[in-house]
Amino acid sequence: MTQEPLDELAAAREEFDEVVREIQRTPEFRDFSVPSGFDVIAPAGAIDPLVYLSTTETTGVALVVFDGKVTPVDLPVNSADLRSKVHHYFHAYQEARAEPRASRWEQALDDVTRWLWDSTMGPVLDAVEGASSTTIVTGGQFGLLPLHAAWTPDDSTPTGRLHAVDRTAISYAAKAQAHRECMRRAATITGTRLLGVVNPNPHEHNALPDTEWEAAAASARFPGGTVLRHGDANLEQVVRLLSDAQVLHFGCHGVAELATPLHSHLQLSGQDVLALARVLDLKLSARLAVLSACETALIGLDLPDEVISLPTGLVQAGVAGVLATLWSVRQRSSAVHMVEFYRRWTDGTPPAVALAETQRWLRDVTVGEFSGSWESALDDEAEWLPAEFGDLVLGDLVGRHATADDRPWSAISDWAAFTMTGA
Repeated sequence: MTQEPLDELAAAREEFDEVVREIQRTPEFRDFSVPSGFDVIAPAGAIDPLVYLSTTETTGVALVVFDGKVTPVDLPVNSADLRSKVHHYFHAYQEARAEPRASRWEQALDDVTRWLWDSTMGPVLDAVEGASSTTIVTGGQFGLLPLHAAWTPDDSTPTGRLHAVDRTAISYAAKAQAHRECMRRAATITGTRLLGVVNPNPHEHNALPDTEWEAAAASARFPGGTVLRHGDANLEQVVRLLSDAQVLHFGCHGVAELATPLHSHLQLSGQDVLALARVLDLKLSARLAVLSACETALIGLDLPDEVISLPTGLVQAGVAGVLATLWSVRQRSSAVHMVEFYRRWTDGTPPAVALAETQRWLRDVTVGEFSGSWESALDDEAEWLPAEFGDLVLGDLVGRHATADDRPWSAISDWAAFTMTGA
């Protein structure tokens, strides 16, 4: 390395250290720290911005690392505000779990994402203006909220709202070191062997028949793989095949144990489960894992500064990127989401960008636009769309919606559940 790049690196390191010192000179941020040295953080923010979020009892700050520079951004939020918003949101969510028909959760979801724009994401998005993708290090209770769905009113958009995902594709990371390793894996893992695990308990009252269509879409994108279903989707079989696959798709029930996150798990056939504690023992080498199941991205509550979840466990086990969900997802909209995601995730499109494109499309598409697109795909016998599923969804939409201008998946709960962890 020549002297000039060394000088630039030294200057950037000093700038980073001075920003941290400046933040620490503020009384309420005396104990502020970044859990990685600049030598680790700078490469992680070399291609796209890397954003740290932090709050104290009086204020908040975002630390934006990008292109060798570090920029502190003041946030009009404090720890008490954040705790209150998270408490209200999760209280409504727990009520919805117990009694879905009396749910206040969707309104709470709308409220907290509106607050997230003004308190956090609006200032962050201004700081990363022009970036096609942004990674957010989600320590603390920020990791429990859908930052990508933060919104502000905007009459120029189809839904009257501008969301964070409209400004940049957002992925999440537990630490800069983990994100840097995910970037390395994404660049080096070249295999495309698929392992699908779907509908493991087809005779139960909560069977998941639509996950069969997700597996069909994944298999069309990555032919020649293995799909385990029904009784074959047991723990022994799944663990045996995981290490040889580079694309993993789980279409099964998930359970988030917020108080004991190592017990969070994916439900396999019978009484078998793939728990986070078991995931941490695996040695994988996969480009992407898709957890099309309920609550697979939720983190534990006992250690608010650590991000302990199924996605971070899979990253630790060797996966470059993980798609997972922050809440219980509706089976039909989730299957449509997955079919469209695999359609968009091509060789030249990173998963985070494909996810953002899918979410924007799902949110904005009208019944008329959707029908035209899928009817055309069925006429063309497009490989990405399972024909029987296409007919099923089209018939269902026509039956449920009065006009072609309806937007069937415009609610945040329908389009924003999935998050991207890693690269």
